[in-house]
Amino acid sequence: YGKALRYYHRKLIIDGKALIRLTDRRQPDPAVVRPALATFETTLGEANGVVAKEKTGKNADALYQGGYEQLVSKAGWLKDTVTEVLRVMDEQAKNPKLATQTNARSVAMKNLITAYNDLVEQSNQTMYSKAMK
Repeated sequence: YGKALRYYHRKLIIDGKALIRLTDRRQPDPAVVRPALATFETTLGEANGVVAKEKTGKNADALYQGGYEQLVSKAGWLKDTVTEVLRVMDEQAKNPKLATQTNARSVAMKNLITAYNDLVEQSNQTMYSKAMK
């Protein structure tokens, strides 16, 4: 008996919040962010597996109408934005002069906060049918 949709719903939000706390700092440490991103990616992969399994069963319509598929896709967007923030941080670490000449980091951070807020908003809208666990 595996973990259910409600577990992954909560776990995605918890892992996402941990990512935001580690990343949304004045000088985030990529060495600390990467393990948290790996944890989030693992949770996201497991959630995608549960969604794929549920889509073949009786809950296929409820997954879409309840917003669970959208929650998982927005979690994927958050993962992508954290990856982009790490890429920008790595580029700027290699070339500090570049950091002062572009606003890539501030744009990446703004996108990160937007992606997290979208995830939280979708989480608040996600509903489960009585048949879903």
